[in-house]
Amino acid sequence: MVSAADRDVEKYVKGRVHAVFPADDFLGEEGGADWRCRLLWSSIRSTARPASVNGMYSWCISIAVLYRGEPVIGVVFDPNANELFHARIGGGAFCGAKPCTYIPGRPQDGVLGVGTRSRRHRGFRTFIEAILRDGGMFIRNGSGR
Repeated sequence: MVSAADRDVEKYVKGRVHAVFPADDFLGEEGGADWRCRLLWSSIRSTARPASVNGMYSWCISIAVLYRGEPVIGVVFDPNANELFHARIGGGAFCGAKPCTYIPGRPQDGVLGVGTRSRRHRGFRTFIEAILRDGGMFIRNGSGR
């Protein structure tokens, strides 16, 4: 299930990327690959289709930049909360202009929000089982932000 908004956002992001970086590759969840040159921009929205299509406010726009096969930049925008998360290798992670901080803890000290389908990612099921076994909790909220 794909909404018109999914297609429109991907088309917009792809157009903006190619306007500034015309030689770069682009891989979109809806439109597939547009292989060009050296950088790979991946516009993969973690929408959990039923959530966004059915009006749930648990979705986001996720963009990754890969250089030589390695992720170097990540951006997640939550338009419902108007929050922009971004990070780059060697540059830290931020929510807007505020740096994100790592707070050490144990799995049972927090809640993990996930947005994937276990039937598509077998390793994900193993990961979640380990979190639960160690006393942690998780919610499946439609986006992995």
